Amino acid sequence: MSMFFFTALSFFFLCIYGSCDSVNSTKDDPIPPYTTSYYTQQLDNFNSNDKRTFNQRILTAKQYWKNDVLLFYPGNEAPIDEFYNNTGFLFKLAERFQALVVFAEHRYYGDTLPFGPQDTFTPANMAYLSVGQAMADFSRLLLYFYAHSYGGILAALLRYQYPAVFDGALAASAPMYMTAGLTESTAFFQKVTQDFADADSASPDVVRGAYADIIKNAYEGNFQFITDSMRLCNTLTVDKVEHLQGWARDAFTTMAMVDYPYPASFLGELPAYPVNIAAGLLTSSTTTNRMTKLADAVGKLKISLQYTCILK
Repeated sequence: MSMFFFTALSFFFLCIYGSCDSVNSTKDDPIPPYTTSYYTQQLDNFNSNDKRTFNQRILTAKQYWKNDVLLFYPGNEAPIDEFYNNTGFLFKLAERFQALVVFAEHRYYGDTLPFGPQDTFTPANMAYLSVGQAMADFSRLLLYFYAHSYGGILAALLRYQYPAVFDGALAASAPMYMTAGLTESTAFFQKVTQDFADADSASPDVVRGAYADIIKNAYEGNFQFITDSMRLCNTLTVDKVEHLQGWARDAFTTMAMVDYPYPASFLGELPAYPVNIAAGLLTSSTTTNRMTKLADAVGKLKISLQYTCILK
């Protein structure tokens, strides 16, 4: 594996000097089919007296595998097939290095439910959902790997925590400084806001105004007005105001994270350049109702271009 790690380092140096066109990934690059298997994991990796186990879902692609090279993706906070079908860069690396590709699902997500679909999410059973437990699961499997976002954090931590197991890690778009408390806790949302400001400088103020209007009308008890303005599927109640605001916020973060130059089904059905489209919807609408502008931006992008109501 040391030979591969040297080769991988050479590859990254080549990229620095502009010679990595052969590994650039686009939406048109085919994602190879995978085979599904299950690996028996310990429920509690840190208690040898606890003999309980669960099945962890593993996706494997062998189409390019000719060398003793293994590329591993530690699953994020969603079903592993979603990440498999939207991580083309890893398969470009696999083709380049003739590697075996393995995606492992994070415990408590997708089909990897330690106590089954009915009982996994009880408070007592959730005690075994932690970064440490997930890292120990992954450490039983593998060697050189790539991941992004939360998975990128896991990649870096696994390389640090288990250096004898993992030869290297590429932590793409991983908020390491935020995780370590070395930057503002709101840094992520500041970046999202800046994305929309770059697309249309007036769009953040429209969103801020819409949120102010929601709060003001909720305080005054005008829930039907908010419902009509935002085309909600059901009449808003006081206990759902915060949920409505959070739902809209999450729509913006999703668009910023999946702001690809091509349509994508990752975290929702999104068109190419969703940030540009949403920013345009916020500022070009002829209505003066800022809540309706907000609803159009998040509804058309997060749900569908033909949406009739949001938050059923």
